[in-house]
Amino acid sequence: AFCPDMFRNLAEVLIRPHLKLQLKDIKDLLEIIKTKAIMVKTDVTINVCRDASDNIIIETAVASNAKAIITNDPDLLILQSHRNIPILTPRQFLKKLNQL
Repeated sequence: AFCPDMFRNLAEVLIRPHLKLQLKDIKDLLEIIKTKAIMVKTDVTINVCRDASDNIIIETAVASNAKAIITNDPDLLILQSHRNIPILTPRQFLKKLNQL
């Protein structure tokens, strides 16, 4: 799931010169996300992350009733979960999937 603020943030990150991404690739990726992702409106403010810019991820997960947050961001992973939404690395998530 994405909210408009996350979408804008992603667009700003993807155009950073050190990533060396082609503008066409960025536009294509953003279009895929826009058409395929669940877009939600966050109506709660959550301040639990040590990196305040990550709070939007928690807010979006809560607003979309996410089953998990998958990330490698240590500032999110340190929380382990929020409102019964587990915060997992991709490796942890795949391990859980394989146990089903």
